[in-house]
This record gives sequence, C-alpha cells and structure tokens, in this order.
Amino acid sequence: VTKSDSYKYQIRGYNKHGWTSYTQEKLISLNAISIDKFLTLGLAKTFVDNKYVIVIGPLFVLVLLIIVMILGFIYVKKTRLCQWKAASDCESLDYQKRQGQYRGN
Repeated sequence: VTKSDSYKYQIRGYNKHGWTSYTQEKLISLNAISIDKFLTLGLAKTFVDNKYVIVIGPLFVLVLLIIVMILGFIYVKKTRLCQWKAASDCESLDYQKRQGQYRGN
C-alpha cells in the first residue's frame, strides 16, 4: 500500500426488503486522505484561534435566558397579586387620586 495507490469502492445496504442496489463508484487514494488531514488540521487550528466566539456566544444566550426568566417571574408575581385583590386595584391607570372639579354657571 503506497500513497499513489487508488481504490474504488461501492456501498449497498440491507433492510427488511432485502439488499439495496450499489452506489456509484467512489475513487479514493491515500494521497488524498493525507492532504485532507492537513487541511482539517489547519481548519481546526483556525477554529481554536477564534475561541472568543466560542465563549461569547453561550454567555450572550445565558444573559438573554436570565432576562427572560426575570421578566417571566415579574409577570407571574403581578398576576398572582392581582388574583388576591379586587379587580379595581389591578387597573393600570390610577383613578383614585384624581378629583374632578365642577364649575357651575
């Protein structure tokens, strides 16, 4: 086996209906595998060099999740408090401190 050797292969599978037909021939050589290995090592090194992307992304998602949980907690607490009070106490507009003045002619 040398780097200049080339190999052809075909694949077929077996299922409940029997054997399937063969796939198209694939040609592979050991030289191509070693070249791909060097390419993937270079890509992996570049990916590790950009490790700040790996750290910042999950932290951003975590902060968003915490914000959503806090807002959900506030909403549930507000609705729970409104269940114990009269309906007029939970209105968003405050009418109790307003006093109208009537001017008669």
